[in-house]
Amino acid sequence: MDAEAFRRTIEKLRPGFAERTERCERERRVSAESAKELIESGVIRALQPKRFGGLETEPVDFFEGMSRIGEVCASTAWVTGVLAVHSWQMALFSLEAQEEVWKDDPTALISSSYAPTGKIEVVPGGYRVSGRWSFSSGCQNSTWAFLGGVVPDGRKTWGGLPDIRTFLLPISDYRIEDTWHTAGMVGTGSHDIVVDGAFVPEHRTLPFANLVTNECEGWDANPGPLFRAPFAAVFVNCLAAPAIGNARGALERFVEKSRAKVRGSKGKDPLDPPAQVIVAESVADLDAAVLQRRHNMIEMMDYARRGEAIPIERRARYRWDAARAACLSADVCSRLFDAGGGHGIFLDDPNQRSFRDARVMAVHAYTHRDKSARVYGRATLGYDFKDYLL
Repeated sequence: MDAEAFRRTIEKLRPGFAERTERCERERRVSAESAKELIESGVIRALQPKRFGGLETEPVDFFEGMSRIGEVCASTAWVTGVLAVHSWQMALFSLEAQEEVWKDDPTALISSSYAPTGKIEVVPGGYRVSGRWSFSSGCQNSTWAFLGGVVPDGRKTWGGLPDIRTFLLPISDYRIEDTWHTAGMVGTGSHDIVVDGAFVPEHRTLPFANLVTNECEGWDANPGPLFRAPFAAVFVNCLAAPAIGNARGALERFVEKSRAKVRGSKGKDPLDPPAQVIVAESVADLDAAVLQRRHNMIEMMDYARRGEAIPIERRARYRWDAARAACLSADVCSRLFDAGGGHGIFLDDPNQRSFRDARVMAVHAYTHRDKSARVYGRATLGYDFKDYLL
């Protein structure tokens, strides 16, 4: 599927996602119908290796597609982007692990919770994993999970950082606990994952250090340039894309409602004076965020195609620009909500959902404005800076 076919597929799916937006929030998950459409169309497998039936879509095309979905349903776009990126990361694991996940079911999906909150015990042949992990978006649509953990007394890795890894577990080794009762992004179903002493073999782990030092075993099986992109740039953009789409959708609704007031008025301006400025500032902010990210992803893939290592400063910039895009999008939604007046606070106004969703997306650990700014600041000002999420 080329870029144009991918865009057409997204446009075909959007009306169904829009129709199910309220249901997605009410049921606190992406519906079975939407999940089926995403799988059968290939959209959710866009970043999966071709050897397992994936598309290996260019990141700039994929993330623009996620923004288009985000215009009608932020939760559906978020889950689609996150699960698709997990398939991308799965391509970095050993081929043995990839075949365990996809050989019998190439449409299998993987959720995640990367924070190393669990207990990891070294045992013969692998690790014993226990604990609780929160914020696992799309876990009800998945049959595998990536969970973060620190290997105790593990080898010191890049920059002397601890041996933090992603551990891959099948759904038979964990349970999902219903904990996702939130103010926004309700439809992501980001419940808790609980594990009670599951064994994870060595080949189903991936050290975060390897993502920075470019020592991924999966590259032998998946040599395409897509899989040479830096983890943080790919992952954070899967969070920024629905945020931008969510804000763009809110802006389009605000503009259309305002135009209707103007068309229906005679003489006196029916809009509060700040409305014109709000529209102008919002359009500029969203366009700037889109263009910056597009530039970054094209540059990133140029590095990958040339087989060159991407400098740490550039990796940090990619992460910062994506996080800033999510925050700018939240700023836009806040302006529009404030300008919506008394009618905008009712639950039948979709922009109140956009406002709530935007605020939740902007407080994610990887999209937090100050945290991501400090990452870039330290990297570009010459500190001896080490961070796995680059």
